[in-house]
Amino acid sequence: MKKRIALALSAVAFLLLVFVIIAWNAKYTVVSDTKYDSFSGVSIGYKIEQFYFWKSSRILFWNRRAPFVGTDISFDLPSLTIREVKENRWINLEKAIYLDLDATYHDSMISNVPARIIYDFHRGEIHASSRYTLWRIWNPELKSEGWMSDGEFDLLLKKLDR
Repeated sequence: MKKRIALALSAVAFLLLVFVIIAWNAKYTVVSDTKYDSFSGVSIGYKIEQFYFWKSSRILFWNRRAPFVGTDISFDLPSLTIREVKENRWINLEKAIYLDLDATYHDSMISNVPARIIYDFHRGEIHASSRYTLWRIWNPELKSEGWMSDGEFDLLLKKLDR
């Protein structure tokens, strides 16, 4: 009898743990899109996800040639949530995506700062214009001097906007 009770309690504890893990990692899609080239059979796309129970976001880019053949790139953005997607459009003959985001940084002081991103699927390059570090490295000596400026970003966007 004691073994059955212990087994039942263990099963309940295990199911509760599984539920908590699933709920803790639950997320929803803020925006996503996919483009498919019927000639080559390649699909490219992106998705911005936000977690329900912690203030964090994830940006995913993918390039797939078959169900299990392709590349997925994921950027986790801890302490960052997306308030609004101001603009998302395909550029460079639909081989690059431009995202203009209003993001909120949740730290000791909550701040709202825009973030603009271009991911070029053709060249495999990602460009960002924002005060946030995002996935870039902060160097105390250079600060953000080596980062792409708003002017450089605007020139690249104009070049790819066709």
